[in-house]
Amino acid sequence: MKKRTKTPLHIIIDSADGLGKTSVCRILSEKLNLPIIKMTSMPDYFKKNPEEASKIYNETVVQFKDLSFIQDRGWTTSVVYSKVYKRKFDLSYLTGVVGKLNEKVFFLYGKKPYRDDELVNKTKWKAVNSEYQSIDCDPYTLGIT
Repeated sequence: MKKRTKTPLHIIIDSADGLGKTSVCRILSEKLNLPIIKMTSMPDYFKKNPEEASKIYNETVVQFKDLSFIQDRGWTTSVVYSKVYKRKFDLSYLTGVVGKLNEKVFFLYGKKPYRDDELVNKTKWKAVNSEYQSIDCDPYTLGIT
């Protein structure tokens, strides 16, 4: 009899800032006994060059494809923020990332801005929130009101 191998579980939780990604990841982590990989582990580098930092993060995460985990933000963040902030960064590297984990993507979205500061003002927050709803990856969505 052939031995069954367990397929790793890869979950991405993503959304505009302040909608509960980290809280959802913590709950899932506790329930599923899975580690969380959080994109903001390199805060200084993200401030200097967010797209290059995202590229490093995304390409690194794929190296762990044989392990199960939950991502607090994923490749979807790179797509959304590059578009909303009109960043001139080549995202073609994502062809080597998207789908490599057979990931399950969940987007949280809301109706009102949960952030309004120098980095993300209300207008940008609404644009980011809206862009998550139009991303092309067959995500599961969870509405937050």
